[in-house]
Amino acid sequence: MLRSVTAFVIFLIASRALSQVPADGFIRGCLTDLDYKLNHWKVNTHHSLQPAAAGLDSDWLVLADSSYTSHAYRSRFRIRPVADLSAGAAVAPDSRPLAFGRAGFLADWYHEDRWSASLGYALDGGLLPGYVRTFADSLRVIPGSGYATVSGDLLMAHIPVGHIGYRAGKYVHLQLGRGTHFWGDGRRSLILSDVASPYPYFRVDTRIWKIKYTNLWTRLSDIHGGRTFSERRGKYTAMHALSWNVTRDFNLTFFEMVIWQDSDSMSTRNLDLHYLNPVLFFRPVEYAQGSADNVILGLGFRIKARTNLQVYGQIVLDEFLFREIRNREGWWANKFGGQIGIKWFDAFTPGLHFQLEANAVRPFTYTHGSPVQAWGHLNQPLAHPLGANFFEFLLASRYAMGEWNLTAQATWGNFGRDEPGLNQGGDIFQSYRNPADIYGNSLNQGVRHVLHFTEVGLTRSIPGTAWEGFISHVLRYEEGGHQIHRDHLVCVGVRTSGFLRNRLDF
Repeated sequence: MLRSVTAFVIFLIASRALSQVPADGFIRGCLTDLDYKLNHWKVNTHHSLQPAAAGLDSDWLVLADSSYTSHAYRSRFRIRPVADLSAGAAVAPDSRPLAFGRAGFLADWYHEDRWSASLGYALDGGLLPGYVRTFADSLRVIPGSGYATVSGDLLMAHIPVGHIGYRAGKYVHLQLGRGTHFWGDGRRSLILSDVASPYPYFRVDTRIWKIKYTNLWTRLSDIHGGRTFSERRGKYTAMHALSWNVTRDFNLTFFEMVIWQDSDSMSTRNLDLHYLNPVLFFRPVEYAQGSADNVILGLGFRIKARTNLQVYGQIVLDEFLFREIRNREGWWANKFGGQIGIKWFDAFTPGLHFQLEANAVRPFTYTHGSPVQAWGHLNQPLAHPLGANFFEFLLASRYAMGEWNLTAQATWGNFGRDEPGLNQGGDIFQSYRNPADIYGNSLNQGVRHVLHFTEVGLTRSIPGTAWEGFISHVLRYEEGGHQIHRDHLVCVGVRTSGFLRNRLDF
């Protein structure tokens, strides 16, 4: 078995990869070249709704790879390895070797500008860093990957993904698949992010004039309360987002989401026909059904303030009363959050980019009376990795020097977790029916934690391939509940760009 795994890894490292069309449609990364191009392009796009829809979003897919054009080929199929492999050592608190990452394959197919499909698989895990192992042991999942299986010191998760897409005419694109989505312009999203494990979905994108309207239906799983994967509870979501390019430099996006469990003690619902209407407002329907489901609203914006400067943000509204907000007495059900961020390209010198971002979410946000209907999937939040009851400040930078890239990021966070036996809004998978206090609730209440995370990395692309080598240095410090956790890691590795990237920067 060990020889087979070793041979597979050597094959991945040695394989010559083709230039990558982003079949998954993501531009996630630290101030990527595509992010830079989109900010400087003369046409405003709807790239805050990721992944892209092949055909319908060809305008910004072309920026990612000039070979992506309906006139370049009638049909294309390819299969290639994808990987993000790291080896190194944990310097503190205990010195020990590390070997972790993701490795697998991705096959994709395009036919003209109408049909697209992909199929991928990756195996994630290995000898994980201490803080990732702690997450996996408590959540029973590897964050962003899937349900964890343990074999001695090894922790592994399987990640199958894929989709089939069809452009139905000039304005509509249909897609059925399994994967993740990201709605927003920031490093984080308070609406929908790629933090959780992949899930089945059906998506409809409609693009007319300056507006793109996206419908997304998903099938999620709940394993809170000690359930195993075979004992998981099912739930569904219906989401829609309306992205409006008001001007070339100003985008507004409106969000509405509802989540409901497939069954309860009274009935079996599965796919609720009320929420299959693509132009429905969820809140009135949910209210008419007795307010049994979890409805969340949101607003996002993006402003290209200058050629090299972008300002963005989000507001998420779970539940609130204006009367209680005006009273300023800390009512528990004033559940909302906000994000504000800035991207500065070519700062001081060409190739030097910066991103500043602040996120804050009040306690009890994303929760529901039924824990199954929390805004999460497989014990992971669907929005921000810290869930609720937190404040976070992010700083990221990238300096591009030809084939070399120097990246640095730092996170400072404060978040509150529930004291034993009390519900203080720090766990989104806890029912909100019995809050510890009706009034007097504030940000970071409960057991306060302080989190510092820094990472510095140097990468070099390998000419003629989609591979890059890298070295990274990570310092992570978390203090809370009279305990201190430190992680000091040094790693080197190789990876392909864009697909199935590990995102464990929290």
